Amino acid sequence: EFCDYSFLKKDEKTFIRDYFLTFGQGDSLSQKNYFSSVASTISAYKSKSEVDAKKYGDLYFKLGFLFGLAVLVLLI
Repeated sequence: EFCDYSFLKKDEKTFIRDYFLTFGQGDSLSQKNYFSSVASTISAYKSKSEVDAKKYGDLYFKLGFLFGLAVLVLLI
């Protein structure tokens, strides 16, 4: 169950749940219309995640390196 992930916000959990519960509900035309209508929302989530990855990616790498270095110093 994806609801156990603490990094997802409440509205993101609701969107994902509604998105996947739509599979198999109704005829193919209504599903195509629904999925094309939420395409803009999905692209907005994608662009936001790309911006966050560029902004925080190097920071996480540096913190991981420094944490590993600190563990190495403590072991020696």
